[in-house]
Amino acid sequence: LGLEVSVSDLSVESLPADDDAATALGVPSGTPLTRVKRVVRADGRPVAYLVDILPEAILHVEDLPVDFHGSVLDFLLDRGDP
Repeated sequence: LGLEVSVSDLSVESLPADDDAATALGVPSGTPLTRVKRVVRADGRPVAYLVDILPEAILHVEDLPVDFHGSVLDFLLDRGDP
């Protein structure tokens, strides 16, 4: 469509898995997780709010570059994971 896509309000944090997240991810409760939250904008307008939650063993808070602006899956694939 030729829209300029950008990311804003990026938040990357570490947190322990609660029972729901642990069940969904197949990990024990308390497992360290990384949560990546951001707003995707098209031509400056918000169009999506994305939240990715992964075990720290797959993605650590410090793994993402400061200028991260895209897909966590694409980042993992470019890195050679999973």
